[in-house]
Amino acid sequence: MPQITTHLEGLGFPEGPVALHDGRIAFVDLRDRTLRYFDPASGDLETIARFPGSPNGLRRGPDGALYVANNGGLWPMPDGTLRFAEPQHPGTVHRVDPATGELTDFFAQPEIDGPLRPNDLVFDDRGRVIFTDPRNWEVIPDYAAFETGRIYAAEPGGLPEVVGRVDRFCNGLAFHPGDGSLLVGLSYANRIVRFAADGDGGFEEPTDWAVLDEHMAPDGILVHDDRLIVTGSRGDEVQVLDLEGAVVERIPLGSGSDPTNVCVMAGRVWVTLGYPGTLVSWPWERGA
Repeated sequence: MPQITTHLEGLGFPEGPVALHDGRIAFVDLRDRTLRYFDPASGDLETIARFPGSPNGLRRGPDGALYVANNGGLWPMPDGTLRFAEPQHPGTVHRVDPATGELTDFFAQPEIDGPLRPNDLVFDDRGRVIFTDPRNWEVIPDYAAFETGRIYAAEPGGLPEVVGRVDRFCNGLAFHPGDGSLLVGLSYANRIVRFAADGDGGFEEPTDWAVLDEHMAPDGILVHDDRLIVTGSRGDEVQVLDLEGAVVERIPLGSGSDPTNVCVMAGRVWVTLGYPGTLVSWPWERGA
């Protein structure tokens, strides 16, 4: 078990995190509706941007800017219910200038059947944003009422296009470095599915890539050093998988810890814990 250090406490519901080039950690906060920078060297915490709706996933783009999946204005509570921002905002992906915090929308707003609820995002090798939309979060905690989630691809200024569909709350996503397939965590199916690229900018039907422990609800995921790091929000632990989908390490974080997402910087794993409102880290030691 690694030595875990708590860096920040008293946050709302943090997500992210993302390593910046200057050694700081960027993260969003769904409840407080902010983007913040934390400096591990000085302990300084700075609010860079505030959002309408609610900022969810966070990535650094190929242009060096930060990109935020805005779910439209909702966040989970420890009792399993949701809170809603007033007013609600059309779900989108924002480009955030990392120096000024200025927000611009990455794509045009589509006309769809119901709210757009971007959850997490990643960039493909074409420069498109690929993002998950689990659909009708509003039914929580009636998990049986979830609609089929959608995977979207969007180019700058264009309209998002559905490139995949999957049940049971699609969440974090990452590209497999070996075959270029898209790995997507299903939070209410304790598994990670694989979307093989179809060669035309879309994806084939998903297949199971890793079936996790029954308690493990994959949230944010990250490929690093030929490993897939998986945060288990309902499982209260982080699991490290090899690139064949086998679990090689488990890091339990305690009941109610709710790890939401992860990055690696300066030889440490950085994880946001949603319900406790904390940012923690521990030394990164590549799994056996």
